[in-house]
Amino acid sequence: MQAPLHPETAIRVLKSLMRLVGCHRVTKMFSVTIVLLLVATIAQASHFRYGNVSWRWVSGNTVEFKVSQSWRYTAFYAEVGQTVNPGDFNFGDGTAASIPLKVTAVNKVDDWMYGEAIITKTYPSAGNYKASFTGCCRVSELKNNPEGSWNLQTIVTVGNSNSAPVATLPAIVNLPYGNANAAFQVPATDPDGDALTYRLATKEEMGGGVNPSGLTVNATTGVITFSTAGKAAGELYNAAITVTDSRGASVTTDFVILITEQSTPPVFDYSITPAHQAVYQVAPGQEVKFTVKAQDSDAGDVIMLQATGLPADAALSPALPVNGNPVQSSFSWMPTSANVGAHVINFIAQDVKGVQTTTSVTIQVSYKPTFDVPPTPVAGSYSFVVPGQTMDFKLQASAPGATTKLNFTEITGLPAGVATLPTIAANPVQLQVNWQPETRNWGVNKITVKARDDQHNEVSHSFNIVVNSPPTFTSAPTEYPLAAGYNYSYEVTVQDNDLPYGDRLAILADQLPAWLRLMDRGDGTAVLSGTPTIADAGEYTIKLMAEDKWHHNGGLAVQQIYLKVTDASCGDNNEKVLICHKGQTICVPKSKVQEHLDHGCYLGACDPLLPGGYVEEEAKLLAYPNPLGATTTLEFALPAAGNYSLELLTLKGQPAGMLQQGNGNKGQLFVQEVNTAGLLPGIYFIRLITAGGVQHVKVVKQ
Repeated sequence: MQAPLHPETAIRVLKSLMRLVGCHRVTKMFSVTIVLLLVATIAQASHFRYGNVSWRWVSGNTVEFKVSQSWRYTAFYAEVGQTVNPGDFNFGDGTAASIPLKVTAVNKVDDWMYGEAIITKTYPSAGNYKASFTGCCRVSELKNNPEGSWNLQTIVTVGNSNSAPVATLPAIVNLPYGNANAAFQVPATDPDGDALTYRLATKEEMGGGVNPSGLTVNATTGVITFSTAGKAAGELYNAAITVTDSRGASVTTDFVILITEQSTPPVFDYSITPAHQAVYQVAPGQEVKFTVKAQDSDAGDVIMLQATGLPADAALSPALPVNGNPVQSSFSWMPTSANVGAHVINFIAQDVKGVQTTTSVTIQVSYKPTFDVPPTPVAGSYSFVVPGQTMDFKLQASAPGATTKLNFTEITGLPAGVATLPTIAANPVQLQVNWQPETRNWGVNKITVKARDDQHNEVSHSFNIVVNSPPTFTSAPTEYPLAAGYNYSYEVTVQDNDLPYGDRLAILADQLPAWLRLMDRGDGTAVLSGTPTIADAGEYTIKLMAEDKWHHNGGLAVQQIYLKVTDASCGDNNEKVLICHKGQTICVPKSKVQEHLDHGCYLGACDPLLPGGYVEEEAKLLAYPNPLGATTTLEFALPAAGNYSLELLTLKGQPAGMLQQGNGNKGQLFVQEVNTAGLLPGIYFIRLITAGGVQHVKVVKQ
């Protein structure tokens, strides 16, 4: 269905025609010609957003072009499924054809539409041709190349059975401001498996424009880096990247970068979503189904899920764009013979501030042997295994022909002897693999399998197995109250068996209080230390994390520490310090604090959960032996004249029996032997109540 003409375009065309007719004597045919030219020019002006041209070899000198473009939605008001004509495509041999752009995605919020056109061309002879789509003008608000021309071109290598790389990006790439190393990836594939290189597009490939200052691209990975430091939300930049295969075919992708506000970016749920850059190899008539899900941790945020590069007849439920948090959509597509080639789909999760996260899925449709996914692991996927754990997976490949046979001819990335090749020819052909990796296999093990049919067609399939030992905390904090005004220090140690093989380790803390600091020494050790003040009194739960290189996939250890800061001052004028001495809280002069600490005592009350006070050092309650025997000796001095009682309490502080009662003078020393043979095993408290206060001592019966 042809999209209606943009109303504003129609008005401008009509006014132009009226001026021509009013000022000149022109023929009706000439008037119509002028109208058509104006329609094409005005439809392009300031509406262009994105463009890319790729192609695949069909046979002989015939190739099939795929022209991908994004325009301002309000330039055409075209909906998904409608077809628009943004101009002509030049084949590079002096001929051209119109571009029947079929709309596959619409984003009315950001005012863009995306579509693809398929054009078949038979060249007169072999050779290299520079095919292109040119036009004017770019968006006037661009910081570089405003109102400039574009020149979407591709180098077509006719006569060598080669197909061009295929790449897809969002119609508009959003990057938050304030990041000196903002980065995103150009998802690209080559139908022939050729190696790809990436570079910035030249001035010619950009229609006379240039890339923005500071934009770089990794020649091997296709990761683009662009500094947004010092840039403001709402700024627009034009960029273009050229991807070239090892046989000289190149494609240029021209796009717009929008600077947005900052926020926590959405994330894709890869427990449901196919792995980033996953590849599906299918034959015509073989259905592809998967679900894409994304979410955002910002409270109240809403994600818009969108996609570019979708096959025209693919179905998504619910249809895109769709909003929510989390948000998901299920993809299904049954390719036909008309869909042979590579299809790179870019899924975009965008929050309300415009911050994006993208993930890509490539679907390669061909009559070559294909790897069946599942049971074969998804191409480009990552599976994680701990050394010593058995990794089981099945490989399966099939061919479209009913009488065709194929087998696995090669497998790399696994130790010798794990898989026996070649396999017996079959259709489908299967191979069960069982591998128990060792620590020396740490890291990414790229597994590449080749399958070949009896017509000598060969296809390879690669996926990754990551061998990684998660880190473990080997230190344990001492759990006792902290005294305000005194330094706290915890030596943290973490073990990671993979460090000798290249793993790296970081020790982190989540939301430390202001008085506490964590210093990671970078060698698997750290120190958590600080000096709380009385104002910091209270309870704290500290979360320590040890992360290795693969911490997002199991390489993470967590240790929680409970700290309680108390006021340890005591004495009539708070001139002394509380010390926990052998389970007994005593009050000592500051000059004796270090001596007690050297003997294993610690600052503060022994058990702040139990009611009662403290005693001067010389009046402390002692119980021995501890753990208790059949009899136990209790030793204490009365801090004041009067009655006393010795009680046995359970671990919960409930009375379990009276041990001794009596009276005495201040300073009088008592040594009492009590029968504890009948006590059940467990932890108890002995409480001494005197006229001078209450004391507790913790005892254990084994």
